Amino acid sequence: KEKGEGAVFAASVLPLVAACSDLDASTIYDNLRLGAPSTSWSAVKAAFERNYECMGITCAEVGGIWDAASNSYFAAGAPCVDPKLYEPIAGYIPGSQVTDHNALDLDQEDFEHELNEEDGANFIAAKAIYEKGGNSKSYAEFTVDALRSSLAKG
Repeated sequence: KEKGEGAVFAASVLPLVAACSDLDASTIYDNLRLGAPSTSWSAVKAAFERNYECMGITCAEVGGIWDAASNSYFAAGAPCVDPKLYEPIAGYIPGSQVTDHNALDLDQEDFEHELNEEDGANFIAAKAIYEKGGNSKSYAEFTVDALRSSLAKG
């Protein structure tokens, strides 16, 4: 019975998955088709999860497979964790924290305002924005991979 249900489910969603990834659709088909010699639950789960974003769904919406007898998720059946989603901007969901970039734009605007000749340039305020940031952070953090070879000092 479960194999039949799996095959019907796969047939209904395979076009959606295939629109995102032919390889993942093949993985799902090979594991859930009628007559499949075996089924790798982890391979099917991973193939679906790789395509959630493309299909416009989230891990939280899909959930997991619950075992009522143990009052917990089945082994390897817990919901996946959605990647960090940033606050939408005009309907667009950015892939990074773009408000930091926006803060730099605001600093530039304030900096130019402080240096405006018509209002009497305020070099002290402009320098403070430059050195300490106004709307933005006054520091940056980044990681640099190790060099592949040694460099001479200097």
